[in-house]
Amino acid sequence: MTGPEQLAVFKPDDAREIKRRVLGATRWIGAVRIPEVDGINSFYAIAQESFVAATNPLTGYTTVSIHMLKYSGTGLDMEEVTGDANLETAVVRSRNCFGSAGTLLIVLRIMSEWAVIWVDCPELDSSSSGTVTPSIASSDAPPPDPP
Repeated sequence: MTGPEQLAVFKPDDAREIKRRVLGATRWIGAVRIPEVDGINSFYAIAQESFVAATNPLTGYTTVSIHMLKYSGTGLDMEEVTGDANLETAVVRSRNCFGSAGTLLIVLRIMSEWAVIWVDCPELDSSSSGTVTPSIASSDAPPPDPP
């Protein structure tokens, strides 16, 4: 026999658990709904401040405040999810990742942290040989020849 607390042979908690396992859990980052698939998610983000590389991936990591990007509607255009409530902190564990405010990043959700796994290539300053200027600004000019 089934009682009012059961759906067929499953209890409501059983149905929620089946849904979570099949569809994955979700969480919200501000206005962005993030489906969790096996606990790992990756997103484009914009650095809100300058950040430096880690000195040691285990104990010398650094952090950077970020805003996630979301698709703005049709096509592949994106927009920044802004506001203090949508500010996240990402962890930089690479000894080679650095950037300035406005730098495009890809962050990956690994367990309890947003890990920076990719940083947009810094723009080379063509006025001086090999000087790197971190920026996401684009230029129509081709990159300079390597030194």
